[in-house]
Amino acid sequence: MTRTLTFAVGAALALPVLALAALIGEQELRFTDARTVNVPVLGVDPRDLLRGHYLTGRLDWGWEAPPERDATGGLCIQPGDAARPRVRFIEDWAPGDDAEGCRLVIAGRAEKSGPAFVPHSLDSGSTAMRLYVSETRAPELEKLIRDRPGAVTVDLAVRRDGSAAVRALRVDGKIPGR
Repeated sequence: MTRTLTFAVGAALALPVLALAALIGEQELRFTDARTVNVPVLGVDPRDLLRGHYLTGRLDWGWEAPPERDATGGLCIQPGDAARPRVRFIEDWAPGDDAEGCRLVIAGRAEKSGPAFVPHSLDSGSTAMRLYVSETRAPELEKLIRDRPGAVTVDLAVRRDGSAAVRALRVDGKIPGR
C-alpha cells in the first residue's frame, strides 16, 4: 500500500507541472510562425512610469491617418522598416478579413485621442501596456523613456489571427543582458 500511495502522491504533484508545461508549449507553438515588428515605447505619465516591476508605456505608431473614432479592429502595419512603423487603422477588422497593402495586422483597440492603439492581448484597460522589467534595470529604463524617446522598443510577435505578444524588450536596438 505504501508504494501505491507514493505513486499516487507523485502523480498528483506532477500533474499540475505537466499541465503548465503543456500550456506553455502550446503558446510557444502558436507563436512559432509569428512575424515580428519593432515598435518604440513612450511613457504614459512621465511622473509615474514605474509601478512595482512594471513599466507603463504606450506604443508609438507612425500614423498614416489617425482613427476617426474610438473603435476595435485591426492595425495595418505597412511595408517598410521605419523606426516608427507606418500604420493605418481598419475598423471592425477580424481574423480572415482581407487587409490589402498590409505586411501584417494586429487585432486591438484604437482611440482617437492621442491617437493610440493597443493590441487586445496586451491591453491593461487603457491604451497603455505594462512591461515587466527587472528591479535593477527599471530606473535606467524609466530615465531612457523620459530623456530619449525611441531608445526603448519592443519586438511584438504577431500571429496570423492578429494576436500579439512581447517577444523582447530592446534598449538602443539591443536586448539587455545579451
